[in-house]
Amino acid sequence: MVAGATCAIGVDVGGTKIEAILLDGAGHERWRERIASPRGDYDASLQAIAGIVNRARKPPAARTAPSASVHRAT
Repeated sequence: MVAGATCAIGVDVGGTKIEAILLDGAGHERWRERIASPRGDYDASLQAIAGIVNRARKPPAARTAPSASVHRAT
């Protein structure tokens, strides 16, 4: 994304997965990632959510996904 560009990040937290999506100002998908939810570990869950949101905020070339994720960039 361009610095200062309008975008939105959505996060879906479930029992088996955490998924984030980055939408541009027109509502088009720019990035999406899904990772497994850390089961029974609240602190690990918070770290996973923070990590996926931090990756969504990075420029496309700087995003790296954890090895267990499903990553699709558009």
